[in-house]
Amino acid sequence: MAGDLARALLTAESPIVLEVIRDYRLPGWVNNEAFLLASSYSGDTEETLAVFDEALLRGVPTWVVTSGGELARRAHAAGCPVFDLPPGRPPRAALGHSLPPVLLAAALMSGLDPAPVADSLEAACPRLDQWGACWDGDEAAHGRGRLWRRSGAGPANLARDIAGRIAGGIPVLYAGVGLYEPAAVRWRAQLAENAKMLASHHVLPEMDHNEIVGWQENRDLLARCHAVFLTGSHDHPRVARRIAITAELIRPAAAGVETVRPPVGSRLEELLALVLLGDHVSVHAATVHGVDPIPVQRIAHLKAALREGGPA
Repeated sequence: MAGDLARALLTAESPIVLEVIRDYRLPGWVNNEAFLLASSYSGDTEETLAVFDEALLRGVPTWVVTSGGELARRAHAAGCPVFDLPPGRPPRAALGHSLPPVLLAAALMSGLDPAPVADSLEAACPRLDQWGACWDGDEAAHGRGRLWRRSGAGPANLARDIAGRIAGGIPVLYAGVGLYEPAAVRWRAQLAENAKMLASHHVLPEMDHNEIVGWQENRDLLARCHAVFLTGSHDHPRVARRIAITAELIRPAAAGVETVRPPVGSRLEELLALVLLGDHVSVHAATVHGVDPIPVQRIAHLKAALREGGPA
């Protein structure tokens, strides 16, 4: 996830292509003139280990971000720079620890000045604290809650409000391609892991070339789908216009449609605000379902089954 956020934040300024790899193999174009940033919170993600090993064989300069595990051991043995993360957290709860080193390392690898990136991270922290209080449990911040904008007025606890609306159906998350896309990916993943419920996501304008037509048949199923558009002040004007039109076109078929916008801020602030809101929404949705957001038993069972088969 940290890699997706870094790519979204840096692509507009980076003189090189930033690619997030989730495969067991490196693309053919990766050679010793590229850079690899291997990030795995546990240090035991098997596809990350496979790509790390292949990068060493190809002579690709490699840095590592991890809390330990096999990745840390291999990186230290190979003499690769390692940024150590604090251990003992669920990986999805460690994004605040992994994002700064990943973002700063990606900036350095891209030939960008990391100082403005570090400054933006430092400036974002107090604003995120303030904004978060507006929509999750701080009644004293009720007045500031007006900073958050959603289609339709709701209670001060915006995260709980949204969770109550979407938890009984299937959330369908949309965002403009580019900056806000990782927020939709994060919402989908957090709803799955924390609330144990399925969601889907797509991006605009691509969604308007195909998926928009899908909001027509199987009306009984669509009546349980709740569309959530994640947007902000940095969306392209045409994307913003598309979101407004698309929301109205699919509204008659959907269980509900809402557009969520963070307070106006920097690119980093708005993106992280949407991510943070989604995290809180997922925990409130877990409460609605009466499930513990921490255990992810099916992932544990999957990993155990993979280990029984031996190394890939």
